[in-house]
Amino acid sequence: MAVYDKNNTGAGDKPEDKLDSMVEAGENVASADDAAAKAAQRRIAARERLEAKIAEDAAAERRRRRNIALIITSIVVVIALIVAIVLIVNKVKDDKAREEAAEAAKWASCQWGPSEEVPDLVKAYTDQKKQLEDQWKQMQSQLAQEDATQQEETRKQYNERIAQIDAQLAYAPTVKNLLDTKSRKVAAPVNGTYPRTGKTITTLKTSAGDLQVNLIHRHAACNDAAFKKLIEAKYFNNTPCHRMTNSQGFNVIQCGDPTGTGMGGPGFYSVDERPDYLITAAGEEAGMQAQTVTYPKGTVAVANSGPNTGGGQFFIVLADSQLPPNYTVVGTVATKDYPVLDKIKGYGVTVAPGTVAPSDGKVTDGAPATPVEIESWSVVKTVGVEQPKKKD
Repeated sequence: MAVYDKNNTGAGDKPEDKLDSMVEAGENVASADDAAAKAAQRRIAARERLEAKIAEDAAAERRRRRNIALIITSIVVVIALIVAIVLIVNKVKDDKAREEAAEAAKWASCQWGPSEEVPDLVKAYTDQKKQLEDQWKQMQSQLAQEDATQQEETRKQYNERIAQIDAQLAYAPTVKNLLDTKSRKVAAPVNGTYPRTGKTITTLKTSAGDLQVNLIHRHAACNDAAFKKLIEAKYFNNTPCHRMTNSQGFNVIQCGDPTGTGMGGPGFYSVDERPDYLITAAGEEAGMQAQTVTYPKGTVAVANSGPNTGGGQFFIVLADSQLPPNYTVVGTVATKDYPVLDKIKGYGVTVAPGTVAPSDGKVTDGAPATPVEIESWSVVKTVGVEQPKKKD
C-alpha cells in the first residue's frame, strides 16, 4: 500500500498533482487521505470533462469551418455555373444575331413606283426662254459696267442658250410623236425581297459588237431585278443608243430609251442604290466629302434625271469617268469585250437632234457619230444566288 504524505513531495511538485498522479495510476492511498483522494478524483473528472468539452468544441469548430467552406465552394460553383450559363446564352444569342444579320445582308427589300409623265415640252421650253430673256433684260445695267471683252463673252453665252432652247422648241413636236408612238411600258417587278448574292450573266448584242454584261446583285439588288425584268420583257431589243459623251473625265454611251429622245421609260422607277464603294476621284482632298468618284471603264450604271428617277435608261462607261456618286451601278462589261467599247469610243460624237453645236464647233456631248443600236439583250444564266434560310 502506498502512503501519501503531503509533506514529503518532490521538489517543485504540488501535493495535489502528486495525489492526482497516484489516483490516476490506481494506487491505493491511506484511508486517512480518502478525503484528499476524493478531491483528486473530482479534479480528474473535471479535467477530463473539460478536455472532452474542448475536444468537442474543437470538433464542432472544424465541422463549422468545413461546412462554411462547403457552402462557400457551393456558392462559387453555383455562381460560376450561372456565369457560364449566361455567357453561353449570350454567345448563342450573339451568334444567332450575327447569323441573322449576315442573312439579312444577303437580301434587299425593294419597292418600285410609277414614273412621272413627261411634261408639255413646248410649254416648258417656252417658259425657259421667257425666263432667260427676262434675266437678260435685268442684267443690262450690270453688263454695261463690264469691259468690251466680258460683254461679248456674256452676250455669246446668252445667244447660245437661246439658240439651244429654240432648237429644243423646234424639235419638241417630234419628241412628242416619238414618245406617243415608240414608248414601251413594262410592269414593275413585284415589291419584295431580292438577292444581293450572285450575278446574272447577260449578252448585250449591239451593232458595234456583242458585250457580256454581268449584273452584280451585291450593290444594286433592286435595280438589277428591274433590269432583269426589262431584259426578259425584250424592252431593250431594237432600240437606239441616243447619247454619247467624249470629254476629259466623262466618256459614256447612253442607251435604254426605245423612243431615242432621252425622255422615255418603262413606266416605273427604281430607288437609287448609291455606289459608295467607288473610289474618290483623283484630286479630291483627303478628309473632304467626295464630290466625284471614278466610274471605271466597263461600268454599267443607271441614268437618271434626279434622285430616285432611274428607269430603263443606262450608260456604259467607255473610259474611266469622274461623276458624282449618284448613279446606281447595276453591272460591268466583261474585260474580254473592251475592244467593242474602244470601237464605240472611236466613233466620236455629233450634234444630237434638237440641239445646236457649240460656237467652237467641238461637240463633246451629243449622239454617237456612227449610230449604235441594241439588237437584243438576253439573260444567259443566273449564278451564285443563295436561297433564303428557313427560320427555326
